[in-house]
Amino acid sequence: MSEQDATEEFGHVGITAADGRWLLRLTGEISTEMSARLDQVLEEVAVERRPVDVDLAAVTFLDSSGIGFLARLGIDSGAEVRVLNATGLTRDLLVLSGLEKVLTITES
Repeated sequence: MSEQDATEEFGHVGITAADGRWLLRLTGEISTEMSARLDQVLEEVAVERRPVDVDLAAVTFLDSSGIGFLARLGIDSGAEVRVLNATGLTRDLLVLSGLEKVLTITES
């Protein structure tokens, strides 16, 4: 198992690879300020085409760059992408954005 973390001023992305899956834990404000880090995560995930779980339990804010990240992840990953623990406004944004077409949004 490997872990790579990056703490941004507004949010955090943790990546764990275990049991044949990627686990991405997003926390805090996922916004434009994190765009460069989110692009790095997409590149890291693309190296190994394995299923991805994205845990949004600790996300407090998600703007269009976060929505775009999840859309690109679902389209470009080449494997199943499950979104875990999306609640409230975050879940509403994912559904209204039509991301259920490229992501599996699980019930909390």
